[in-house]
Amino acid sequence: MRHLIITGLFCFTFFQSYSQIVTPETASKKARKFFDTGIQMAMGSNFKEAAEAFKQAVTIEPEFITAYIYGGDAYQQAGLHVEAEEFFRKSN
Repeated sequence: MRHLIITGLFCFTFFQSYSQIVTPETASKKARKFFDTGIQMAMGSNFKEAAEAFKQAVTIEPEFITAYIYGGDAYQQAGLHVEAEEFFRKSN
């Protein structure tokens, strides 16, 4: 019985942590607006501005994993490798 309770608590904690991840579909309107702006800036090769928009998105939604990944890519394209590494690390 003790093992069953421990297993149940582990599963609850594990799945709870995954339920807190923010996606473009579940992000707040404000975070989604910055995310969309970042995509538009990146499509226009304005990578530094794109990275700043993604940074704003993750400031609003710290668990917005996709914004971290896209932000890391934008920083990398802008030649800001230290910032890119930080964003990629936070996406894990």
